[in-house]
This record gives sequence, C-alpha cells and structure tokens, in this order.
Amino acid sequence: ARALGCDYICLLNNDALADSRTVAKLVEASKAKGDGALLGSAVLYAGSGKYQFFGARAGAVRDRHDWYTAEADGALLERDCIETDFILGAALFIPARLLDHIGLFDERFFLNFEETDLCYRARARGISSFVVPASRVLHHASTTLGAYNAPLQAYFLTRNGLLFTKMHATDAQHCRVVRARLADFYWSLRKSWEAGHFMDMPTRAIGRALWDYAMGRFGDCPAAIRRYDARYRASQAAKRA
Repeated sequence: ARALGCDYICLLNNDALADSRTVAKLVEASKAKGDGALLGSAVLYAGSGKYQFFGARAGAVRDRHDWYTAEADGALLERDCIETDFILGAALFIPARLLDHIGLFDERFFLNFEETDLCYRARARGISSFVVPASRVLHHASTTLGAYNAPLQAYFLTRNGLLFTKMHATDAQHCRVVRARLADFYWSLRKSWEAGHFMDMPTRAIGRALWDYAMGRFGDCPAAIRRYDARYRASQAAKRA
C-alpha cells in the first residue's frame, strides 16, 4: 500500500466485515485530526451485535487492558471519537505518512499485541489513538485463533504479553507480570492434574510460551503449538457433539 502511494491504510481481520460507511467515516475523522492519529472502528460481535471493542484503558496488570463496556461506558459512544489506550487490530486505520515516524509492526509478536505495541510506539511520538463509533465492523471473534484458553491463543497471549511489558512497562511492572504469568501456569497445571492429566494442551502451550520467552524465541509459534491447538479443538468439538 505504501509503495502504491496510498494516503491511508485500513487493516481488517479476515473474520471481520465492514459496513458501507466504515472507511468513509474513518477518512472523515482522520482529516478532522489532520491525519495525525491512529484510528479504529467500533467492533461488534457478528453473532449478537453486541460491542466487543470501542476503546480501552490501561489495566493494573500491564499486559491486561480494561476494555470499555456498553454497560459502564456506553456514554462514550455518543462522542465523535473516543480516546483509547490502544486500538484492536481487527480494524485499524493508519494515515500512511505516520508509519514513517512509528515504523511497521514488530514481527517478533507475529500474533497478538502487535497492534498494542504499534499504538504505544505511536504515543511515545505524540500520536494518539482513537475509536470512531460511527465506523462499525462486525467481527466473528476467535475464528482464527480460537477461544482465549485454546493453545494457540494461550501461547501468543502469554509470550507476547511478556514481550510487550518488557518493552513498554517499568522493570517492577514487568516483574509483576512475569509472576502473574508463572502463577497462571501453576494453576493451569494444578487444574490439569486434578482432571487426571499430566499437562493438558493449553497448559503445555503456556509452558512453552514461558520457555520461548525466556530463550528469546519470537515470531511464529513452534509447530507443536498448532498440533496442540488442533487436538484441543477436536476434543472440544467432540464434547459439544
């Protein structure tokens, strides 16, 4: 897109659908801000039509953000733009010239936290992030990565959350996140033992994520994680059947 000389780049998940006004509303909002901000759409679940994401504030645990909810923060939806800690990568709109200042996605993340890192790097350069409520996207959430406790999600959220906090949090905050993720692994291991398994598939994924982070192994996950994920999804489908 940059090689073609595009003024704007709109990134959309492969399991998301933009309505007919989405891009026009984003361009309009971007021009109103002098093309000097990162923008995102309000993301709704495709099945229920309920809001999945329209902004977030930084969480007390640095790799866990507090997403706005319609029940507690619905008044924000009346605004033209909602300032947000980061923009969900399912629908991310970038004035192309800003990438000269921010840079591209950090490929070490591969999946999860890459958009959060981009927004934080932008903020460090005085570039804010906003959600435009009039721009709406329907999202078939977790179609690609599965549920949050599925091995693929568990791996990337664990490993990349640690990388993100190492880059964007204080040493003390990062240490707290390391302890929290180790605790996640401990409790996942106990739950697995109580169910009669040495380590179930999600627990193995979390353990491998911790190891790979410690060894500095980033990018795509090991092939074993995708095997764990396939086996986990097959077992969950069998239970539903």
